[in-house]
Amino acid sequence: MHVIETTPEHIKMSLANGKTLNLLKKNGMSGTFFWTGSPKDSKLNGGHLVMQDNKELNINGHVTNYNGLKRGVLIFDGKNVIFKRIYNIKAEYQGNIKWAIGGLSLYPFYNPTAEGFTGQYADVLKKTNHSAIGVSNGGKIYLISVKNRTVNEFRNDMLNSKLGFKALINLDGGGTTQMYFDKSIISSTRGLNHFIEVI
Repeated sequence: MHVIETTPEHIKMSLANGKTLNLLKKNGMSGTFFWTGSPKDSKLNGGHLVMQDNKELNINGHVTNYNGLKRGVLIFDGKNVIFKRIYNIKAEYQGNIKWAIGGLSLYPFYNPTAEGFTGQYADVLKKTNHSAIGVSNGGKIYLISVKNRTVNEFRNDMLNSKLGFKALINLDGGGTTQMYFDKSIISSTRGLNHFIEVI
């Protein structure tokens, strides 16, 4: 398990414009789900919640999916990191959004079926590389990547660690999983739509 520890103030959701973290040489980790066929196109990559400074990074970037299902979202309002299960952040949250990102809830809620990770979307749960973002009881942010685990194994590993999570969400995995911090930790040739930048 590879971990970057930081604070909410040092996190920023940034566009990658189809580049890898190795090419960008930016510290951070790959973000939430996007269409890998055209990572640069903001009009094709909406519908997976990722926001910075109250603005969507992609069209419809204020909703967690296209099916109206509530999924896990971490929101930093400039002071606190809040975990909510929502579908549409504009309709279901009235506070400031310094940054926000959605994915599969791992803790304190965990029910992949309820969040729509079934059928063709169940591949998110398989044994592969995975990434997650979590907030500790002490308010630290953890970016976590791992190789060759199922989501359930990954979740158990994190909850049994000494990091002490208050909330945790799973992000895009498989060939999308990338982590860079001063040098490559987990690399991939897949271009990213966006990433979680450590500034």
